[in-house]
Amino acid sequence: MEFNDGFVSAEHQELLRSATESADPTSVSPLEVTSPKSPRTPRGKQSPNRGSPVKHYKHSHSGRDGGPKKGGSGGKGTWGGLLDSEGGYYFDHNDPNYDSSEEYYMISPSKRSAEFEDFKKKTTVIIEEYFTTDDITSTANELRDLNWPSFHYYFVKKLVSMAMDRHDKEKEMAAILLSSLYSEVIEPTQVYKGFCKLIESSDDLCVDIPEAVDFLAIFIARAVVDEILPPLF
Repeated sequence: MEFNDGFVSAEHQELLRSATESADPTSVSPLEVTSPKSPRTPRGKQSPNRGSPVKHYKHSHSGRDGGPKKGGSGGKGTWGGLLDSEGGYYFDHNDPNYDSSEEYYMISPSKRSAEFEDFKKKTTVIIEEYFTTDDITSTANELRDLNWPSFHYYFVKKLVSMAMDRHDKEKEMAAILLSSLYSEVIEPTQVYKGFCKLIESSDDLCVDIPEAVDFLAIFIARAVVDEILPPLF
C-alpha cells in the first residue's frame, strides 16, 4: 500500500471506520518496505548487552505484581508508603515498583500544564531532527530523557501528523520509528491513545492536509500489520 493510493471516499463522514474497513491490513505493502513488518531497532555494538539500542529498560506486558513495595511501602491498591514522616508525598524513584504516572497525577494542574507545553515543544524538535538524521537510537534516547512517559501519546500523535505533511520517505520513517519504540520506550497504551487522539483531531488535520484521513487510515493499517495496534482498532 503506497501513500499515494486513495481508497477512502471523498466524504470523510465515517473517518477511520470507513477507511480502515476498505483497507485490508494483510495486503498492506508497508510503505515502501519489502518486509511485511517494520524492522525492530537493529542490534549494534553500541549496546553493552547487545540488545536493542533503545534498550535501557523494557516494559513487561505482565507489568508489576501490585504487591507491597520494599520497606513496607504500598503498591497500587495499598495504603503504606504514600506519605513520608513529615506528612508530604513521597516517591522512591529507586523502588522497583515506582510508577512515574502515579507521581504525575500528584502534580498541580498548573505545573502539569506547563510541563506538557514544554514537552510539546521539545517533541517537535526531536521529530524534526529525526526526519533529518534518521537516527532511531538518538531519537529514542532523547525521548526517554524527557522523562514524561505519560505524555508519550502526544509524541505518537505529533510524529504521525507531521509525517502526513511530508513525503513518503518521512511517512515510512515515522512508521518504522513507532515500531522500533513500541514497548521498548513507548508503552502500548500510549501508542493506542496517540492514534485515538489522531482520529479525534482528523477534522482539524484535514483543514491543512486534505488527504489526512486517507493517510491516517494507511498508518493505522500499517500499525496493525506491525502489531503495535490491535487488529480490531
